[in-house]
Amino acid sequence: MFTFRNYFIFSIFYNDYKKLSLILLCFFFTVNKIYSQSTPSTNFFKQPINLNLQNLNNYDNFNYIDSSISNSRMIFLGESSHTTKEYSLIKYKLIKYLHEKHGFNIVLFESGLADCLFANKLKNMKDSAWIMQHSIFPIWWSKPVLGLMNYIKSSQITLGGFDYKASSTANSDFLKLNIPVDTFLLKELYKYDTMFYNFANKNQLFLDSNSPNYNQYLTLKIDLENLYKRFSKELDSNKIKIDTIDFLYYKRIILNKLFFIQNLGNSERLYKSRDSIMSNNILWFCDTLYKNQKIVIWGANEHIAKHRSDLGNFYAASILPEKIKRESYFIGLYAYSGEMYSYPDNFTIKTPKKNSLEERIKKLTVSNEDVFIDFKHNYKTKDFEWLNKKTITYHWGKLKTLIIPIDYYDGVILINRVSLSRKFDTK
Repeated sequence: MFTFRNYFIFSIFYNDYKKLSLILLCFFFTVNKIYSQSTPSTNFFKQPINLNLQNLNNYDNFNYIDSSISNSRMIFLGESSHTTKEYSLIKYKLIKYLHEKHGFNIVLFESGLADCLFANKLKNMKDSAWIMQHSIFPIWWSKPVLGLMNYIKSSQITLGGFDYKASSTANSDFLKLNIPVDTFLLKELYKYDTMFYNFANKNQLFLDSNSPNYNQYLTLKIDLENLYKRFSKELDSNKIKIDTIDFLYYKRIILNKLFFIQNLGNSERLYKSRDSIMSNNILWFCDTLYKNQKIVIWGANEHIAKHRSDLGNFYAASILPEKIKRESYFIGLYAYSGEMYSYPDNFTIKTPKKNSLEERIKKLTVSNEDVFIDFKHNYKTKDFEWLNKKTITYHWGKLKTLIIPIDYYDGVILINRVSLSRKFDTK
């Protein structure tokens, strides 16, 4: 029999049930909202990039990178091969965007420390072609990079290099700058430094203790070492007369020069130590010379990757301190098809294999668009589980390499079809 007492008990439970249901509903709605805000949709991070060479001021779709780099002071821009037109073009556009919208005022190339200092010092008095030819390696002498050099000059962006290797014929020319030390010393240093680098260009690959020119190397080495040590002491004595940044730069160049001079007869050590020295130079730029300033670093994928290779090789960026890595954003550049150069010939890129990095990203595109994928925001989502697994990619467009994408980069730009840069005519 259904009494008033039964009705009263039923009412209590029924009202509690409604309250509980409402609470649970609100809870799930709130969680869903928070999750949807913290896990952006894949489409947001898969934005096509406009590569229109005629319209370098069009940044309508470059805001794809804004949320990714919001806390980054250094942006590393890689490339899977050199002499590739589209890589240089997209990096030129990105540097313009980063400078104008985010305040990045320094560009460091994988090129000579001394060469780039000299070119940067004289850039206001020289044309863009001169700046390019007296700073960076010839592999990047092209129309897109010529445009970048013009932009660097007109926008008063600082140009630098982080390699100990000479990248131009101007590697000794910094000694012609107005440095307040003994003039005779500078002239002698310039003469011997030029002689040494001419000797190195002819003999570096074949020089060892059994080489017929080894004694000539030892004589040049001793003379040049002593001259650079004298130069270093002169700088210390005249420090008060020298701009602070210039002083630090000259001292850094001396360290790099001495390493090369002392190890020219040991090509294996020069090769194996290159990334370590470049890493130390990048750290010096970021933590000493341009501390708290925003910097773009331009180099090959294997030098700017934030993780060492499976072969155990340490890339320059991979051995940077974790603090610098946390302040940085690392972008690898890859290609799906087209033509590339790898010594000694040009070649056509073969269709990437199934489940390779290039093929997986290509599947995300609508047609033949070029895309940017942000790994940091996507690697935890179901569609991007492969970012945490060993994945095939193609170094220099043809050499299979296994990487764990999220360990190597924070994002990747895939160019659908690439072509060779037309080398800038220096005549």
